[in-house]
Amino acid sequence: MTIEPATGRSARQRNAAGGAGAGSIVLGPNDSLHGSLRTDSGVTVLGSVEGEIFAGGDVVVEASATVIASIEGRNIDIRGTVKGNVTSAKRLSLGGSGTLQGDASAARLVVEGGATLNGSISMSGAKDVDLSDDLAHADFEGETEVNGELVAVSDHTD
Repeated sequence: MTIEPATGRSARQRNAAGGAGAGSIVLGPNDSLHGSLRTDSGVTVLGSVEGEIFAGGDVVVEASATVIASIEGRNIDIRGTVKGNVTSAKRLSLGGSGTLQGDASAARLVVEGGATLNGSISMSGAKDVDLSDDLAHADFEGETEVNGELVAVSDHTD
């Protein structure tokens, strides 16, 4: 397995790789991790992970990734496949190609059209949440598949 700090790449390259910031860990498309990964920085996964990920920063699961693990992080963006429970201190985002099979907890939820979610969502405020971001609202757009059924969703306001 190769762990690549993203510090040697330009900001444009880091953003193209899923917004990984300086000092974050990138698991490439041919990399696999079996076990626990704990870091104070962010993690971008393009390969496969089996076990658990605990990140103090953002976690990005790209479309090419398969993750069979529990994930904890500040913001979590899922564009690939995740089987396991997910806990986000701030925002959980499911991209159009993203699939989550497991329970999730987040202060804010964003679901794009085409994403699949099989599990329960807890929208209670999590630890270390910055309330200045108006995290009391969940954002939904497009349509998504929930428990095998296509569901149309729109912006949610209280």
